[in-house]
Amino acid sequence: MSERERWIVYPLLFLALGAALRDKLLKQTVADQVICRQLVVNNEAGRIAAVINGEGLQTERLKAGLVDADRFQQSGRPLRPQQQSSGFPAQLMPLLRAFQGAAAAPSPQPPEVLRQPQPRELPAEPPTPKPIDPGPSDSVPSADPPAGA
Repeated sequence: MSERERWIVYPLLFLALGAALRDKLLKQTVADQVICRQLVVNNEAGRIAAVINGEGLQTERLKAGLVDADRFQQSGRPLRPQQQSSGFPAQLMPLLRAFQGAAAAPSPQPPEVLRQPQPRELPAEPPTPKPIDPGPSDSVPSADPPAGA
């Protein structure tokens, strides 16, 4: 092998080895899109933690900050979401519902003294100001010639 060929082959060899070992040394791969039929996630012990395939996600435990779902099912049966607890004892709930019903009923009008004044309507057009007549002025000569001249 000539020296010229070595300058071409050896850099390509090291480039190929570096590319092959990059994800093994860094323990990560970055990609914009992954296309596969099934994705298997293993935990630290090497056991399967989750499987994602065309049928959905299969896992023993799922932790999420927010779940936005149209419906819930368990074993193929639809579930209704549990009602959130309000934190009030059960004896107070009928009383609170009664107050809500009373709040929805129309309340009597307050007396005139307590009513706030209604804003007045403004006229459609403001009145036009009248021109001010300065009157005869002796100190300022008129630029117009006298009428008789």
